[in-house]
Amino acid sequence: MHEWRKLSPAAIREMIVKRLHVSPASIGLIKPVRSGFALSPCSSEAREELLKVSGGLFLSGAKLEPANQWVPLLIPTVPRSINTLQGHMEVTKEMLSDEIERASSVRPEALKLYGNHKPDAPHRTWLALFTKPPKPGFGVFDESGITHALKKQIAIDFCKRRNGHHSSKFCSRAPSCGNYGSNMHTQDNFKATTRCRNCGGPHRSDSRRCLARPTCHGAPTKEQLRAYRQAGDREFQATIRARVVEEKASAMEVVIGTPEVTVVAPEKRETSPPIPGSLDQVELTEIIIDNTQQESVGSSADSNMDL
Repeated sequence: MHEWRKLSPAAIREMIVKRLHVSPASIGLIKPVRSGFALSPCSSEAREELLKVSGGLFLSGAKLEPANQWVPLLIPTVPRSINTLQGHMEVTKEMLSDEIERASSVRPEALKLYGNHKPDAPHRTWLALFTKPPKPGFGVFDESGITHALKKQIAIDFCKRRNGHHSSKFCSRAPSCGNYGSNMHTQDNFKATTRCRNCGGPHRSDSRRCLARPTCHGAPTKEQLRAYRQAGDREFQATIRARVVEEKASAMEVVIGTPEVTVVAPEKRETSPPIPGSLDQVELTEIIIDNTQQESVGSSADSNMDL
């Protein structure tokens, strides 16, 4: 590894200015890449000037060359090893380069494994880089899959201000709540049920469960978006109904689990017979006498009436 690999972009700019005797303003952005550092000149004239004086870096062991526009091709299901006349051999970069040149008449500039592979997997996927793009559709070793161009995945933009699937760079719309999508309140004052602003489902607007979320093939059409919103609304209504049922069930459990309150009537107190000579005995005697007198008077009156 070259000693300049350990330097920062600012130190690389200083070394180039010192050795090539160019203006620091002619070099714009410097960023590290796998092959070293990528320089972005401020203009096409500055680029031509840097390439003319690039020989000044010869003694340092570094090399300044124009960037190549490589064409990536994916070669799927390449066998990990093959049986040859020399025996069972593992497929190396040199063997794969020779096979690609035989099949496409173009030798790749670089080869590397693509993706994650298990150590004991029988097949692997390779990424081949070409300066001159070959015609895709060929295979290697008569066992691999058909080669195809590598398409870069489209970055999915999400505006955290509006909670929509669009770029937030020039978005000037009113901010909305990420939990419900309303413009009337913020996420801190959220009280309603969580609902997606884009598809209407029972989840946040930035969730991966959103049906209206763009894919690598692009954003959904108006017809697809209409169907997604109908499906999301059905799912949201089902969630609301299930939540209402759960609340009713929990309320019933609370009622059933509460102990019953019973009202106990006071027991009738047994009265003991009055003691002779006591105050109770005297009062009871007077009551009996009065009742006897009333009964006698009533009977005499009845007899007079009969007469």
